[in-house]
Amino acid sequence: MIALAVLLLLQAPEVHGRVTDAVGDAPLAAVAVRSRRTTVRTDGEGRFTIGAAAGDTIHFARVGYRPRAVVAGLPGDTLRVTLEAMVLRLREVEVLAARERSSARLWAARDVTAARASGAQTLPQLLATLPYVVTRTTVGGVALSMRGSRAGQVLVLLDGMPLNDPAVGSADVSDLPLAALGTVTALPGTDAARWGSGASGGVLSLSSGAGPVIATGASSFGGAAVEGAGGVDMGDWRGRVGASLRTARNDFDFVNTDGAGRDTSERRVNADERSASLFATATSSRVQLLALATRTERGLAAPMNVRGTAARERLMRVLARAQASLGSWSAAVGARAIDVAYGDSLRTASASDVTALSGDAELSREVASVSLRAGVGADRVTGTRLTTTVRPRLFAAASREVRARGMRLSASARLDAVRDGGVHVSPALAVERPARVTLFARAAQGFRVPTFYDLYVSSPLGIEPRTVDPERVVLDAEAGVRVLEGDVLLQAAGFTRLTRDAIVWLPGSFTWSPRNVERERVYGAEARVSAGRGALRGELWAGAYETRATLDGLVVPTPYAPATTGGATARWGWRALALEASATALGRRAFIAAPSARSLELPGIVLADLTLSHSFPLRGARGLASTGIRNITDRRWEAVRRYPSPGRSWTVTLALSPE
Repeated sequence: MIALAVLLLLQAPEVHGRVTDAVGDAPLAAVAVRSRRTTVRTDGEGRFTIGAAAGDTIHFARVGYRPRAVVAGLPGDTLRVTLEAMVLRLREVEVLAARERSSARLWAARDVTAARASGAQTLPQLLATLPYVVTRTTVGGVALSMRGSRAGQVLVLLDGMPLNDPAVGSADVSDLPLAALGTVTALPGTDAARWGSGASGGVLSLSSGAGPVIATGASSFGGAAVEGAGGVDMGDWRGRVGASLRTARNDFDFVNTDGAGRDTSERRVNADERSASLFATATSSRVQLLALATRTERGLAAPMNVRGTAARERLMRVLARAQASLGSWSAAVGARAIDVAYGDSLRTASASDVTALSGDAELSREVASVSLRAGVGADRVTGTRLTTTVRPRLFAAASREVRARGMRLSASARLDAVRDGGVHVSPALAVERPARVTLFARAAQGFRVPTFYDLYVSSPLGIEPRTVDPERVVLDAEAGVRVLEGDVLLQAAGFTRLTRDAIVWLPGSFTWSPRNVERERVYGAEARVSAGRGALRGELWAGAYETRATLDGLVVPTPYAPATTGGATARWGWRALALEASATALGRRAFIAAPSARSLELPGIVLADLTLSHSFPLRGARGLASTGIRNITDRRWEAVRRYPSPGRSWTVTLALSPE
């Protein structure tokens, strides 16, 4: 007995747990978990086991997230720890007993590994199935929309770093490789109190991936891709580097319905694309580093009524960001450069090259339960038909969360000062009653400063641009419910958004130019339900929207804002096989700013996909092979007026990752 007691005392106690994202409950892999004895990493499901005793302090750190410290409980307890992105305010450290932790809003998240098993080979393909997000493509980049917003009203973040181009306001995510990413989260609704200008319609938050992976794939229309990433441990540091190459011809046959009185069969040309990227992350218990470089060349295919074009585009992006925990302070610095070049051998006078440079620095800390943040930054844009311009900016923000009588209340406010954009105060207030049936409500204000194109570009003829003022979200409000019962999660909300002086590009005397419209109003409802039982899992989501803008006293629908959206997925697994069926729906949408009329709307569309995947062991690794058919019913539709989309297509993917 004495020997057994000594053996038990000498045996190092262990603590088990799981780490997830504070918004969306997505598992976080490769989180550095450090006790006074050792350091380990979470696996692909966010789980960890570490040597620690009751009362020991365990530290958690991951790139793009605020470090946390949790005190270990009694032996046998399972720690449930959530980490918040660096852009979210730091709440008190707590061990969660519940499965869910979320703010007073709707959200939807996708895990990249699961999306790859569903046949996604690119980020735009993943986003096409992400609830609350509408994607629109013609040629080149991808335009994002949430709740009837324009692309410049959706802020895209990578580990807390904005990817939006200050020259045009929107973010092109078509060149971001899946191998660089771990999770993708959609957060619809205005949130300038956290992120400042540009978050009028919502936020798309991307987090870096973790762990080694190699993936290759092929698809219809000459698509081929290969990407990979590998990691290395060096003491307290965990590094990860990767690269990707992707190419596609993107040519297909279509029926030109915009001919002179008769339809003709034609083939789309000059839509090829080549993309390459390099990325790296490094994480220690106190420092997190991120670097990304991408280069994309693509042809810009003409609309269906134009028989040929020689227009080409080159997009180059470089960014780097460092974040550190300095005692009670947190600091972050970042820089990014985006260069977009356009050329046309048939019209050399239209060539252009625009470069945007941005730099930011931020400090934050907790003072008497109040989270304080302050930062400075500047944007510099130069290019063809643009005078070199530097725009400095600064901000200060404060937020606090209070819990009383079973309610969670949070209030925040942010002050922004931007050259050529004015001074803006953006408050937000949220309340929720956490329970099995959670009720929540939030209200916020926001703004968006004019982009450099808004301010300095009117037409290629050099006409003096008209004055463009910042747009202001007077009210963005939503109220909803979230229900968690076993494996069933239901969330639904109704919302409204009123914007004054919305910045809209409209046709002028010679070309499109920006101007402020008096009022833009959006209201609607969204809902999502997911459930699982045994080998079967499914998800269903839907949204209904009413979007209207008042232009010179005339009320018109917002172009390309759908009246309804929706989708469904069903996945069935049997041993190493999995079969997934999905469908996405897009309702009718106006294609011009004019009074409502069926003749001025694109028809609704429903697209169905089917994917079969097989997982298998391969020399100490885990292999995943999938093949899918997209647009099974071969629907020929227009995402944008006069730009045809391909019909049925196929994908084949092979990915390898550690066991």
